[in-house]
Amino acid sequence: MNSDWKKEKINITFSKEVIEELSRITDCSKIGGRWAGSPAEHEAADYLVKKFNEAGLVRVTKDPFPVDAWTLKETSLTYTEESGEKQEVSMGGYACHAVFEKKKVSMIFAGKGTEQDYEQVDPKGKLVLIEINQADDWWINFPAYEAKLRGALGVICINTGGFGQEGDNVLVSEDLCGPADLLAFSIGKKDGFRLKQQIAASSTKEISVVLNVDSRVEEGGISYNIWGDIPGETEDVIYIINHYDSYYYTVFDDVQGIGWALGLAKAFTEKGVRPKKTLRFVAHGAEEWGLMDSKYDWAIGAYRQITDIRPEWKETGFAVVNLDGFYAVKGERKFCIVCTQELYDFVQEAVNAYGNTGEYQIETNMKLTSSTEDFSYTKAGIPSFVAGAYDGCLADRKVLHSSDSSWEAGFDDQAFELFHNLFAHIIAHLDAKAICPINLQRRLGGIYEELAPVLKESDVQIFKKAVREAVLLKEHVADFNEGCLAEGRIPADKGALNQELHKIYQFIHQHFIRLNWNDEMIAPHQRYAANVEALEKAVACSEKGQYSSAADHLMEIDFNYYAPFFSRDTYDYFVKQVTEEPKDSWGTGLIENGNEDLYAVIRSLLENKYGYQERERLEQALDRQQRCYNQAVLKETEAAEKAEKAIKLLNNKF
Repeated sequence: MNSDWKKEKINITFSKEVIEELSRITDCSKIGGRWAGSPAEHEAADYLVKKFNEAGLVRVTKDPFPVDAWTLKETSLTYTEESGEKQEVSMGGYACHAVFEKKKVSMIFAGKGTEQDYEQVDPKGKLVLIEINQADDWWINFPAYEAKLRGALGVICINTGGFGQEGDNVLVSEDLCGPADLLAFSIGKKDGFRLKQQIAASSTKEISVVLNVDSRVEEGGISYNIWGDIPGETEDVIYIINHYDSYYYTVFDDVQGIGWALGLAKAFTEKGVRPKKTLRFVAHGAEEWGLMDSKYDWAIGAYRQITDIRPEWKETGFAVVNLDGFYAVKGERKFCIVCTQELYDFVQEAVNAYGNTGEYQIETNMKLTSSTEDFSYTKAGIPSFVAGAYDGCLADRKVLHSSDSSWEAGFDDQAFELFHNLFAHIIAHLDAKAICPINLQRRLGGIYEELAPVLKESDVQIFKKAVREAVLLKEHVADFNEGCLAEGRIPADKGALNQELHKIYQFIHQHFIRLNWNDEMIAPHQRYAANVEALEKAVACSEKGQYSSAADHLMEIDFNYYAPFFSRDTYDYFVKQVTEEPKDSWGTGLIENGNEDLYAVIRSLLENKYGYQERERLEQALDRQQRCYNQAVLKETEAAEKAEKAIKLLNNKF
């Protein structure tokens, strides 16, 4: 695969045809969209099988897997303006089960939907209008569950921040992360604020609206993952992945990725490319949502594929390239490739080798998160990077999960052409490597630097030896790859080296990566270190009578951010969702030792109460978190010792 893809003119016509046709396959004629296990998702799967074949891929396969299915067909609300004119508006959907035909219902306004917001209103049997910023306040599941506890019919959300904030009447949708009986929809800011004003002007503080919705969520659904190959000379496989379920009539997330991937596949096959590694293109279903009542209800298709359907892929997986991002929105000039730490050096090298990208800036970072499908592949031992985004990018503000995401939002063909060439170049660069260019030093070295001040000398030496072996391995891999490139061939027996390297990579991720309660990827000890620091600050503030500041510090710990805002029942429900028989998903088990429950203490501090019980509870929490920290450090040290031995054995084989 030695074509100079920097200069190759890749035709994006086929890519855009796929985007155009796929964006039209929807369940809801008014707002678009297709979701896990729905008729439109099934139709899209069949369409993609045809397009995978047209792109020249072989062994094209449609793998079924179980999901909770969601079909959304109608989402309208009718209200009457002060002038007497009726307005019918469409709403954005969440994965809830709600079927109503011309249901007349009262609507009230309840701020951000918190426990305190309900003190002055009676929501029983009514629709509750709320306004939240899901990026800065909380997800929809919290106010929706609080409304359910109080007998409300459901919530209609005005999104005041986060995705889709460029227009006054843009609809926004997200995953629900809760039970399907939480009726939840979104409404545009313009209509939402009109409703809010009418409610405020009413003598009863409520108005009448008519609800027409058909949103069905059911267990026992089926979704599909579609994949096809460009066969390589070796058993190694490079995975190029994305997803085909979507919100609205979008041509971006991730319809663009599907078109882009198939455009690359067609360019490779038409040029007669024979890669050294098999290039496997995978389109996952059920990425946006696919599992009821789970904190980890997205990326279900990818998780099922690598965990249950094709676990053998772990054995020969070389790397994953995720094309869910780099949205070609008109006006966007900066794009960011987000890497697992171990592949950052390779991606940076490949981007630098590509050279001039014109008016577009291509950045790389190591901020890989659990929010994208490649996380499941990474857990399985296949390192990944994603055509991602930078914080505050135009795509997030305008088109992501937004009704303003069709062609009319502005599609940049020039950027899209660049993406084809750049990623063809990166894939070719990766294909040329005999051994996966993983740098284990970055993660092991970073953890060592953090822990060195608290480790005893013998444990310091364990980490030092592990880091030294990781540095040596990086050099061996680089020399081996350079030699193979110079000779123009890859030794037939190198496959065993790759498999051992990937097993070490998987071991390191199994032992050095956990999630915190905000779904951030962290080393195990980091959660407890942060908790101990916050507790120490809270104790100090409490002893000085600075109760509000103390509560702020406690809200940084585990799930306690929600303690001031929602009832104990709501708080407990979503804690138990993770800690008591959680549903099987990619995040299951990655939060250890439960939740440090400081709900009562925070409530007391906010009421300016701090006595013996609160003091004792903080002391107990501090002791428990310190013990968890010590245990995590011990386990990480033991893991570092095992990693050092495994890396050393691999080094001896070069």
